[in-house]
Amino acid sequence: METQHTFRRAREAARALNRTASERIDRLLLALADAVEAGRPYEIDCPLLVICGEKDGAGSAKRYNRAWERREGHVVHWIEGAGHNSCCDRPDTVNSLIEEFVRRVKG
Repeated sequence: METQHTFRRAREAARALNRTASERIDRLLLALADAVEAGRPYEIDCPLLVICGEKDGAGSAKRYNRAWERREGHVVHWIEGAGHNSCCDRPDTVNSLIEEFVRRVKG
């Protein structure tokens, strides 16, 4: 009984944390979308790593990433054989990209 209660509390805490993170991301994406629609300039002025599965079928992720890559000139790392959750589909590839990115940023 005690174990079930502990797992239930852990599950509830994880769900709350996930909701909080999702709400923050949603606010950020909405602010960016508003800026783009209003024609306001925006610029990414920090190091960035963009990773997308070549089989990503979530919404318009592939189309938007391809257009952004062409327009902005930033590289999108396309993960062969991966879908929307490329970190689950190809964890070694994604982890290698992240590790290299961190090394490059740290100098």
